[in-house]
Amino acid sequence: MTMEEVKERLLKASFSVVPFYRWSTDSLNKIDEKAGYTNGTHKLFFPAGAQDFIDYFHERLDALVVEEMKLKKVEGVRSSIFNALSIRFGEYQKHRAFTVISHQYLSMPQHIFFGKKLAWRTVDSIWTNIAMDKSTDFNYYTKRGLLLCVYNLASLYWISDESVDFADTKDFIVRRLDDTVTIGKKVKSIFGA
Repeated sequence: MTMEEVKERLLKASFSVVPFYRWSTDSLNKIDEKAGYTNGTHKLFFPAGAQDFIDYFHERLDALVVEEMKLKKVEGVRSSIFNALSIRFGEYQKHRAFTVISHQYLSMPQHIFFGKKLAWRTVDSIWTNIAMDKSTDFNYYTKRGLLLCVYNLASLYWISDESVDFADTKDFIVRRLDDTVTIGKKVKSIFGA
């Protein structure tokens, strides 16, 4: 079994453990047990514990969204971004309890900077790999900054969304993307970017 396969097995185990034990030393040991390993195995692959698990989860989602979007024929930047976010939140929905608890973990004061780093990596991946943005000037930051706002707001909205197939969150994303188009045009006219 490769290192990547062990990590995936541990992550899969965490999906069923974390909803009951949250992120704690106890839950990390139970993840080892659930995956069929001895206590402490997770330390070899996720030495920072919960933070490394969440990082790995988000990293895999970033890659999955890029791969899924390669299979879709979507025209237009806005539609591509919407589809990318829909795929991502669809994955969140599959592991809802795990994702909500992980979001709560990232919202703790000592983890906020790390959470922002993960969110920035996600929006950068969407702009770079899906919207095919090659800008290196002022636009690089404005585009990602605006999408970061949409992503963060949609994440908060999704947590309390009880609609079927998170339809309300999708509608929310559409409205926020419409807002960013308007804001983006105003920023462009002000700075001439």
